[in-house]
Amino acid sequence: MKFKKNHFSIKWVVFIPTLVVSIILFNCDSSKDEVTDKLQIKDNYEVNEGPYTFFANAEKYKDTDLKRGQDNFCQVETKISKVKREGNVLTIEILKPKDCDVKYEIIWDGVLFFSNPMLSTIYVKALANDCDENSGTEIDALVIKLEEAFKTLKKDMIDKTNFTVRDACSLVNIDCTGDCNVSTTP
Repeated sequence: MKFKKNHFSIKWVVFIPTLVVSIILFNCDSSKDEVTDKLQIKDNYEVNEGPYTFFANAEKYKDTDLKRGQDNFCQVETKISKVKREGNVLTIEILKPKDCDVKYEIIWDGVLFFSNPMLSTIYVKALANDCDENSGTEIDALVIKLEEAFKTLKKDMIDKTNFTVRDACSLVNIDCTGDCNVSTTP
């Protein structure tokens, strides 16, 4: 008895696995473009709040990052002494020369990393002229209402975000996880 070869079934046996593999590879490749691990704001903005101005500006952040800690980058010597977060309020205490009128820039690059928990980084930069750095020190407290400063983010995103506060005038980084109270001075 002779068996008749069926070319139709052999073609399908080769075609179907090839089709499945092609679909899987195509879906994996195209999904790279759709998945994002961070949020980047599109438009720059600033918020003026008493002794500081909050900047959401990627270029200003990048420039600060490049010049951080260099001589003459900061006009006055300051030091972050404490970072405290209670809910929607982030307080940054800064040691500065006594009787010196200092204004501050808080600079955010507009990026929120979607990790667990979410992460974001800000710089604090001091601006002042003609301060006597030998006159002793005193503390400035910058009180940042997170919902007002990070106005492009939803409240639940801010609530779930941990912040790293970087001193632009030195190489000090302070990680604030959840509600925190981190002191950098003994």
